[in-house]
Amino acid sequence: MISAVIITKNEESHIARCIQSLLPLTDDIIIIDSGSTDNTAGVCKQFPVTFEVKAWQGFSSAKNYGNSLAKYNYILSIDGDEELSKDMQQAIAELMKQPAHQAYDLPFLTNFCGKWIRHGAWYPESHIRIFDKTLVKWEGDIHEKLIIPATATLGKLKKGYIHHYTISNLKEYIEKINHYTSLHAEDMFKRGKKASFIKLFIAPCFSFFRDYIIKLGILDGYHGYTIAKQSANYVFLKYMKLKMMEARELKTEN
Repeated sequence: MISAVIITKNEESHIARCIQSLLPLTDDIIIIDSGSTDNTAGVCKQFPVTFEVKAWQGFSSAKNYGNSLAKYNYILSIDGDEELSKDMQQAIAELMKQPAHQAYDLPFLTNFCGKWIRHGAWYPESHIRIFDKTLVKWEGDIHEKLIIPATATLGKLKKGYIHHYTISNLKEYIEKINHYTSLHAEDMFKRGKKASFIKLFIAPCFSFFRDYIIKLGILDGYHGYTIAKQSANYVFLKYMKLKMMEARELKTEN
């Protein structure tokens, strides 16, 4: 058996689809909400789920807390704006009859502004989302990752996708970039990272060239161009914000 753990905040428009894709697979769906101001709670409570509100202390903290409430050792970690495809539901159901590994890598297919993206930096894409909670834990507050012990083995599912409805419009994308670049810059500043000329001006150009040309983002048309351009903008902004933090610190010292 497997438990599903979701962390949410203001996922009213997506969460029902996510939950419905999990119901054929598990009777244990844990939702940890960090204070939604929309109707996320109301939508979730229409389904047989465990719904808890917990003050935000970072991605890993929220996910590990959700794992601690789960009935089963194996966890499927999924976000509120994601869903399991029918093929993925079947693959996981078959897998859990007799799991051979302690963690599993799952393929993703991302929907950007109504288009499924099949080139560039976002495809192919996969993430470890099934794991044994007795061995594997989340770590990190911004870009959280799973810590898998050397004694554990990793499998890979090749059937179906986790569908990720990441961005519905450009305004939302830009707001998301602004939010996460601020968090990323703060994290780098705390760790003593520096914003060099290369990182500020060369790295964004390389990011765009890699995603749009080398990884064939151009084949996704306008959507591919927008993703590559804004990904480059993400790189520039996080280092520019870091540079501004460095300047403020220098000014304070002087």
